[in-house]
Amino acid sequence: MHFSKITFDSHGLTRLLQYRGADEYFFHQLLWELFSDQPSSRRDFIYHQALSASQACFYIVSKRPPTVPPNRAEVMFAQSKPYHPTLRNAQSLNFLVRVNPAVRKTSLDGRTARHDVVMEAKRIASSADNSPTARMLTSDLVTQRCQAWLSKRCELHGFTFKSEEVMVNAYRQHSFPRRGSRVSFSSVELSGILTVCDPDSFRRALYSGIGPAKGFGNGLILIRPRT
Repeated sequence: MHFSKITFDSHGLTRLLQYRGADEYFFHQLLWELFSDQPSSRRDFIYHQALSASQACFYIVSKRPPTVPPNRAEVMFAQSKPYHPTLRNAQSLNFLVRVNPAVRKTSLDGRTARHDVVMEAKRIASSADNSPTARMLTSDLVTQRCQAWLSKRCELHGFTFKSEEVMVNAYRQHSFPRRGSRVSFSSVELSGILTVCDPDSFRRALYSGIGPAKGFGNGLILIRPRT
């Protein structure tokens, strides 16, 4: 596996930031260009976007290293290294991950669909009481639901966490046209401290990501040792 950082020169950054109002599909297409040497292959990478008014970069975990196409070579740069993290049981790590906090539910007619746990939490809060107190507690409710979403995936992905050590931030809703239809999903950033309880399972999570909508910048877990 490979871990890569994609950066831009000042001109490339300016051009990219003009698209800050663009949809997530733009970034999806931008990163696909780095793996266009095998156009018929399935997506074999996950990514995390770090955009601000002063910088823009993408972190990518992939089976093969990215290659900047010639038409981007003057403004776009890729730094890659082999990615084989050393993990051990009970290891404590700082982490950051952007996820799509959705769950699959089956309706009475047997159809399954993804439901956003954040929007569900907000609906519950607003229907229960529309007072200032209820609105003030909404952020706590969102935090609880997102932490619960993460907790249900801990055993599968080989880690645990304490609720007081995980923060929930930057909830956003995304919607954009794609191939004649419309794609809609939400994202939220989870960060804090986790503990590895199954190194092999956690390594697979680092390589493959967690949750849905990975093709649009969700699921890549960034980690670093605690100091």
